Amino acid sequence: GCHPWDCGAGLSSTDSWPSAKRAWCCENKGQGCIANLLASYLFDCEDGYDKWEMSWILDKKIWCCKHQARACDPYDCSETEGVGGMPWTSSKQVWCCSV
Repeated sequence: GCHPWDCGAGLSSTDSWPSAKRAWCCENKGQGCIANLLASYLFDCEDGYDKWEMSWILDKKIWCCKHQARACDPYDCSETEGVGGMPWTSSKQVWCCSV
């Protein structure tokens, strides 16, 4: 199918599922949930938040935006420099100066 995990397989032993399968199936299918799964969070959205634009992987940005409303903008306008101390890209400059 089109889903990354077969959430119906192995329901009697979800503790042996990979954490990514458990998280996906719980969130998308309501199966395999463990107590406080979302409370324990798939990603720590505090860790590295001061440099999220350059240091976080895309999956972490998407997850933290969806679950904690963090890193939702396309750019972090509070970062004063671009990659390697270079000036902002023109697209970042346009976006940040318009908000």
